[in-house]
Amino acid sequence: MLAGLAATLFAATLAAHVQAAEPKGTTSRAARQEAMRDIPFDRLDADARRKAAAVLNADSMFRRMPVETVACDPNLYLFLLRHPEVVVEIWQLMGVTDLKLARSGPESFKVADNAGTTGHVEFLYGDQNVHVLYVEGEYRGPLYPRAIKAHCVLAMHSRYARRADGSYAITSRLDTFVDVKNVGADLVAKTFQNVFGRTTDHNFIETAGFIGKLSETAEDNPGGVQRLAGKLTGVDPQVRDLFAQCAAETARRADERSAAARPQPAAADVQPAAAQGLRR
Repeated sequence: MLAGLAATLFAATLAAHVQAAEPKGTTSRAARQEAMRDIPFDRLDADARRKAAAVLNADSMFRRMPVETVACDPNLYLFLLRHPEVVVEIWQLMGVTDLKLARSGPESFKVADNAGTTGHVEFLYGDQNVHVLYVEGEYRGPLYPRAIKAHCVLAMHSRYARRADGSYAITSRLDTFVDVKNVGADLVAKTFQNVFGRTTDHNFIETAGFIGKLSETAEDNPGGVQRLAGKLTGVDPQVRDLFAQCAAETARRADERSAAARPQPAAADVQPAAAQGLRR
């Protein structure tokens, strides 16, 4: 549940239209071992290493979300990845979620889904290529007679490839580890692991599709996105301003690519403006 919630918040990029046959994630041993090797423990501080190791060394559930590659502006991608409150606030304006996300510190958030799941999310590490997050939370509701508590580690890996037209293709991979703490609750979690997988895969793809569409809209209609930024009253004003600026820069880069791609007139066809229309 917590990984599904976190996967909803922290998105990779995907094309705006998701095909009916969605790709599937994996829980294979090989993928798990690769995911553990790829976490940059040498770049985590002592507290972050302790938190991550406690989850990875436990008998935790593991799932790798579908790996996706899509064209997206890298700066906008990173901004939304590091400011998930912007995405959640837009969803709230659209009326498509009851999810609540509030920044509780420079790199941490409080989250609740209005369906019994609450938690605390923090960035343990982040650079252009990898972000590691840690989640502590619990579920209280009719699905289980007592609170289910869990700790999660999520690792988002991103690779950037510049294409011939100057745009970028970004390949994103999200690995999730979930350690259910309650005695007996791990049996419940594993019983519903298939449902858990389908839910997290779907949430990840849907969120990614939204991010891809937002990037496209920023290129085509930056003014609209800037006006949208002004309506995000639940977001810190500085973050709103940065979002608007990021949309403008996304559009500027797209315009520069379009201008560079337009055919230029042959040199013989070009005359200095002052010389046009002169007669001897």
